Amino acid sequence: MFMRILQHIASMLLLIGLLCHAAQGADQPEPDVMARRAAAKWREVLARIDSEEETLAACRADLDACSPSARRLLQLVELGRQRAGRARLGEVNRAVNLSIRATSDWSQYGVDDFWSAPLATIEKGAGDCEDYAILKYLALREAGISPDDLRLLIVSYPRRRTIHAILAVRLDGEWLLLDNLTMVMVNSLEATQYQPLIALDYHAITTGAPGSASEHFQLLQGPAKPFGGTLMVWRSVGRTSGSRGSLKMHCIG
Repeated sequence: MFMRILQHIASMLLLIGLLCHAAQGADQPEPDVMARRAAAKWREVLARIDSEEETLAACRADLDACSPSARRLLQLVELGRQRAGRARLGEVNRAVNLSIRATSDWSQYGVDDFWSAPLATIEKGAGDCEDYAILKYLALREAGISPDDLRLLIVSYPRRRTIHAILAVRLDGEWLLLDNLTMVMVNSLEATQYQPLIALDYHAITTGAPGSASEHFQLLQGPAKPFGGTLMVWRSVGRTSGSRGSLKMHCIG
């Protein structure tokens, strides 16, 4: 009798587990949806960046007409222009990290995930991981770094069980990673703490494939896919992020 009761309880627990798993799967989009959402958000950001570059050009012509946020961004750009090579990247990384207070999108905007334009981030003085990365992207473009050498990276951070955003910059043939969590810039080949998922540049998206630590950042070397193309991301996204395909940046720092 006792064994029958145990078997019945085990069967019920198994059924509950299967039902919960099915319900979670129904609520979570496929990983390629995550890439499409990233591409859509990035296109919107690029459109705002184009507009803000015009604003910065007008400010250079007439500083008296500049908003405080535009002046501050020009100051960040000038800090970078005063340096060269790796020192330029380090200066911008440090200046942005110190200028912005880490804050969740929910506390600022009342939504889970919002990608802010650079001037808006400076005006608020706060943002989360992708806001830091986007601000560094524009500051380095304005400081003379070619857009071809810049990538916004969405990565999994397994040790912290989160999805994170950083900026990758190519310098002398190597990709350096700029993270709001640290002032230290790491070579992508040595950055074993990250699992890169998506790389975004000024016109396309590249997605990764699982591999060893040395292969993790091969998506920076491969051909990019146009935004309108077929987008796929690792099938491990759901297991590492805990929120498969949702693109919620659970930023840290």
